[in-house]
Amino acid sequence: MSSFAFNAQMRLSRTLGTIFASGLASLAAAACSSGSSTTVTVFGDASTVVVSGDATTTCSSGGTSCSGACVDTQSDVSNCGTCGNACSSGESCNAGECGVSCTNGGSICGASCTDLDVDPANCGGCGTSCAAGQVCSKGACAVTCATGYAVCGGSGDAGTSEAGAHCANKQTDNSNCGACGTVCAAGFACVSGSCTQACAPGTTACTSNNTYLSGGQPYDAGADAGPAVTECVDTSNDNQNCGGCGTVCASGTACVGGICALSCGALLSCAPGVKTYIGDAGADAADAGDTSDASDSSAVFACVKQQSDVQNCGGCNIACLTGDSCVSGTCTSSKVIASTCSMFAPDLSHDVSIDANGRVYVAMTCTNQASILTSADGGVTFGTAVPIPTTGATSITGVTLDNSVAGVTYAAIMANNGLWFARSTDGGMTWSTAISLTTTAQTSRVLTIAASGNDVYVNDSASNYYNGAAGVGAFTSVATGMFSFGASDGGIGVAPDGSIWTTCDYGTYYVQQSTNKSVSYGSYTQVTSSSSNGHSVFAFSPNGMAGVSVGTSLTAAAYPYSLASGGTTVSGLAVSTGGVASRAIASDVNGNLYVFGVNGAAAALQSAAVGATSFSTPITLGNGGTTALTDPGVAVRPDGTSGYVVWMQGTNVYGQVVAF
Repeated sequence: MSSFAFNAQMRLSRTLGTIFASGLASLAAAACSSGSSTTVTVFGDASTVVVSGDATTTCSSGGTSCSGACVDTQSDVSNCGTCGNACSSGESCNAGECGVSCTNGGSICGASCTDLDVDPANCGGCGTSCAAGQVCSKGACAVTCATGYAVCGGSGDAGTSEAGAHCANKQTDNSNCGACGTVCAAGFACVSGSCTQACAPGTTACTSNNTYLSGGQPYDAGADAGPAVTECVDTSNDNQNCGGCGTVCASGTACVGGICALSCGALLSCAPGVKTYIGDAGADAADAGDTSDASDSSAVFACVKQQSDVQNCGGCNIACLTGDSCVSGTCTSSKVIASTCSMFAPDLSHDVSIDANGRVYVAMTCTNQASILTSADGGVTFGTAVPIPTTGATSITGVTLDNSVAGVTYAAIMANNGLWFARSTDGGMTWSTAISLTTTAQTSRVLTIAASGNDVYVNDSASNYYNGAAGVGAFTSVATGMFSFGASDGGIGVAPDGSIWTTCDYGTYYVQQSTNKSVSYGSYTQVTSSSSNGHSVFAFSPNGMAGVSVGTSLTAAAYPYSLASGGTTVSGLAVSTGGVASRAIASDVNGNLYVFGVNGAAAALQSAAVGATSFSTPITLGNGGTTALTDPGVAVRPDGTSGYVVWMQGTNVYGQVVAF
C-alpha cells in the first residue's frame, strides 16, 4: 500500500471513531433526558450495556435486565419468564413457569410435584414417560424395580404392569409402609417399615409394654389387654419413661432432669447432677454431700425448704455459717438490738411477739422502765425503745406481749409495786397510760395474756383479771382456776369457741376450762403423766395447748382443747439445757410448735408439726463466743412462715430473724 493510501485509511478510521463516539454520547444523553432505557450493541459484542438514568448495568450472558437489575427469568419468582411476571405466594419459578413449590425432594412437573425416581409419567425428568409394561425405578424406566424398591399399585406386589403400578420403598414410604397400601396416619412417619409417631423436638416416641403411658395404669393381663401404646414423651420429666423409654420412677419419686429423684412438691429436691446428695443409704457415709459420685444409685435425695434450710439456703448444699439462720433463701446472722436493757426469764413472761403484718415487738426493761422495741420489717431493723411508765415502780420483773387481736398489742407488766396493763393501736409507736391491776408486788409469777375480740385476760398464776372493752378502762378480778392451789408455772388461753383454758405445771400438766368468761371453772384434768420439774412455759393456738419444761426434760406435750384424743408427747428436744430459765415456746395459728433453748454459749431452735411425736433437727443459732446465753424468747408469725428469737449475752440483747 502506498503512503498516500495508508494515511487516507487512518484519517477515515479516526473520522468513523469520532462519529461513533459522538453518536453513543447522543444516545446516552437522550436516555438520561427522557428517563428511558437504551440498549446499544457494540461491534457484535455479546455484552449488553443498559443505560437507565445515570446508572449503567451490564448483564452476563443469559441474564436479563428487569427494571435496571439483571435477573434469571427462568427461576426468578418476581420475573418468571418475563420481566414483571411475579409468581403467587407458595409457588416457585421453574423453567420460566410459576408452579407449586415442592418439599421432601419432590420436583415440579407442570403444575404439580412428583418424585422423578418413581413416577412412570415423569421418570428421571418431567415429561419422560415409561412405555406400557414398564415401571420407573430410581429415575429410569425398567421392567422391574431396583434393589430396595417394590412394585405397588395396580395389582399390588404381584409386579404386574397395570395402570398405577410404581416402585416404592416400603421402609420409608408413608403410603406403602412395610407393605403396599399401608398408609401411615397423620402425625406418623414410616421408619424401618413401621408407622412411628413423629415426635416434636425434645420428645421421644416410647412404646409401652402392656402399660398405658398416660398415668401408668397396667392393662388387664387377660385377653382384653389391648395393644401397646406409642406416645411422644419428654424423658426428662416423664415418670414412666425417665431418662429413656420404660424407666419407671418408684413411688414417692419424680423424674427430674431424666433422673428419678425424691418427689418434693413445692420443696427443692437435691438430686445427683443438679447440686448434691444430702444423705446416702449405702454403706459409704462419706457420700453425704458429695457431688463426685453422681452415679451412686444408693444416694438418698432430701426434700429441703431452700427458703429456710441452713444447710441448703437458696439451693442445695449452700450452708450458712454456724449460728446463722436462713431467711428467704439468704443466710442471716444475729445482731445486737439493745445494749443498755435486760430481758426476762421465759418462765416469767413472753417478751417477744409478732403481729399478723410481721411487725416484731420485743419487751425489756431499760433504766427500770418497761420498754418496747419494735421492728416494722420483720426484725431486720429496729427503732428506739418506747417506755411504758409505771408510776412509782423501781423494778420491772417481767413484761408479756400479746397480738391475738388484729391491730392491737397488749402489754402486761410485773413490777415491785404491782401489776400494770397498757395497749397500743399504732404498732407499738405509742402506748396508753398504764393502769394498775393490783398493788401487790410481783416478782416470781408467770405472767400471761389471753385475748379474743374485746375480751382481755391477764393472769399472773395467782390472780386473773378481765376486761371486756378491748383493754380500755378498768379490769375486774375473776376466778383463777387451778392456780388457786399453788401451781408454780402456767398460762391462759382462749379456744375458738370462746371458752377460757388455764394450764399449769404441778409436777405434771393439768388443764381447766371456763365457759362463762372466767367467772368459774370446771374440774381440772391431768393431761400428762410424766414428771416435770415444776417450771414450764406454755403456748396456745386455735388447735390447742402445749407446754415444755424449761429444765432438763427432753420432751414437750401438746393437747387439744377437747381433750377427747388426749395429749401427745413430743420428744427429741436438744440436750438438757440445765437451767430453769433456758427454754421458750411459741405456736402458730395451725398449732405447730417452736422451741428455742439455750445451753451455755449455744442456742438451738426446733419445730414440730401438729401431731408429730418428735422435734426437728436443731438449728444452731447464736453469735459465737464463750459467754453464756440467758433469757431466750421466741415468737412466730401467725402463718408460721417466719419468726424471731431473742436472748441475753453479757450486757447485750441479741435478736435474729428465723424462717421455717
